[in-house]
Amino acid sequence: DLGHRQMAYITWDVARCFRDELLGFRTELIREGEELREERIFRVHNLEEERIALESLVRQVSESKETDDEQKITAVYCDKDRTALAFIETCRSSGIRVPEDVSVMGGTGSEISAHYTPSLTSSYVSSTRLAERSCEMLIELIDSPPGAAPLQETLEGVVVERESTRRLSEEEIKW
Repeated sequence: DLGHRQMAYITWDVARCFRDELLGFRTELIREGEELREERIFRVHNLEEERIALESLVRQVSESKETDDEQKITAVYCDKDRTALAFIETCRSSGIRVPEDVSVMGGTGSEISAHYTPSLTSSYVSSTRLAERSCEMLIELIDSPPGAAPLQETLEGVVVERESTRRLSEEEIKW
């Protein structure tokens, strides 16, 4: 919606739900006529891997900042707000400005993200709604006849747009 087409994604790949989130993110990009390039997906399993991924991504953003082509990374999505805030700090220490040089978005909707500078744009699904629907689906599954198709559902999320993202200008979108 903000015109970003070259994005990177940092995911904590520790459970199927995060892989499913990545799949949903990829599906949404495809629906918009875009794709998520494999070399821009950073899967991490611990804090050391996260630090290495953040530094690598900051290098890529820094290098692409100097170009005006369609490969320029303009947005980074982190499936955890804490990772997004760490990315912003890593950018800051490398002279990359958020959101002027790169937009950053988190994926857990934590309360602290609103009080950070710049405040973090975040997306999330209500954990209450997720728990309610999970219980409903479990009951449906228990009541289903043997061999019934597995249940799967995508819950609608909410995006809270704050200072860490910006809309690209028409010139930036045209690359």
